[in-house]
Amino acid sequence: MSIDLANERLLTFDEAAELLPPARRPSHATWWRWWRHGVQNVRLETAVVGGRRYTTRAAVERFAASMTEHRERQVQLLQATVAAPQLIATADTSKVGEV
Repeated sequence: MSIDLANERLLTFDEAAELLPPARRPSHATWWRWWRHGVQNVRLETAVVGGRRYTTRAAVERFAASMTEHRERQVQLLQATVAAPQLIATADTSKVGEV
C-alpha cells in the first residue's frame, strides 16, 4: 500500500517520532534506515514532496503492524521448532514397556 496524499497528513520523521512513546523514540537516522533499508523486508512508506521526505501516521501504523505480524510469525516458527523435538521425545517415552 502507498501513501494517499489526498487523505493522509504528511509528517516529517521528527514529527512521526512524536507518535511513539518518549522512552523509545527512534532517532532521525532510524527513520531513514526504516525507509531506505527496511527491517527484514518491511519498509516504511514515504513520499517526497518539494525535495523533502515525509511519512504519515497511517504509514507508521502499517509499518508497525507489519513488523508485529512478522515478529509473531517468527515466534510461532521458533515455538514449533522447539516443540517438535519435545513431542518426539514424549512420543518415544510413551512406548516404553510395549511389546
